[in-house]
Amino acid sequence: MAPRPGQDPGPGATAAGRGTVATASSRVVHVWVAPPAAGAALVELLDDDERARRAALPVRAANAFTTGRALLRLAVAERAGVPPESVVLAARCPTCGGAHGRVRVVHPRGVEVSVTRSGPLVAVAVLQADGRGHRPRRVDDIGVDVVATGPEGTGPGSTAPFADVALGPRDRRRLVRVPAATRHALLTTAWARKEAVLKATGAGLRTDPRGIAVLGRGGRPRRVRHQRRVVDVVDLALPAPREGGTSPVPSRLGAGVVAAVAVARPWWRPRRRPTVVVRDGATLLAVAADPTDQRALGA
Repeated sequence: MAPRPGQDPGPGATAAGRGTVATASSRVVHVWVAPPAAGAALVELLDDDERARRAALPVRAANAFTTGRALLRLAVAERAGVPPESVVLAARCPTCGGAHGRVRVVHPRGVEVSVTRSGPLVAVAVLQADGRGHRPRRVDDIGVDVVATGPEGTGPGSTAPFADVALGPRDRRRLVRVPAATRHALLTTAWARKEAVLKATGAGLRTDPRGIAVLGRGGRPRRVRHQRRVVDVVDLALPAPREGGTSPVPSRLGAGVVAAVAVARPWWRPRRRPTVVVRDGATLLAVAADPTDQRALGA
């Protein structure tokens, strides 16, 4: 049975309009998470510019970069119902004009993405337009970030000076009200949220992160208003992969790693809060190595 207009067609659904996301829930963000990997099959998914960039990186960074771009193409292809090799990505630095920075999907149309590869895991987030045919509606902007909490005294949330740099007065007041045993993890979580927000708004670290308040009551994420945008923030848990590759977001964060997704929209556009689905990226990457493996496609 074909999905109704505005309904999420589910994993592996095929777009009715060639090269265009035809039907999707505009507030369902799919996030694939995987450890950095290596392999010729993943390199084959890169374009010439990406391969040149990969060749200039140290081995670990090259593996993370390759995994991010390959996973991004596979994820977009899976959601849009197009071949991975047809997915065209572009990145352009707003400062220097170089081929790096925020990644955009040139083809298929109507897809917004975000990728993070600087933490212990690679994650890509995909949000589709809500529309049909060749005129998909505008997609909200998204950002994703993954950070390792590490033991107390390590990681981005390890020192008081970091809190002074990362947190504004509102967030610092919220932080001191939570139990001391949870402050280290919450500070790291706050940083992941801020990174996700700054990616979604396109501001990056050119914006002082202290001006982005992300801690609500009890440390819960709060809705952010920044640069005439309203940004919803969702904390992610990163569950162990399981058969089928899809799992709902648990209410508690996973141990050792925190992650966040931010969805930004114009302040005047009313929208419900986003739903986020965390999926096993390693299973999706396996399709590149073995095209007959249908597990990541929900078969």
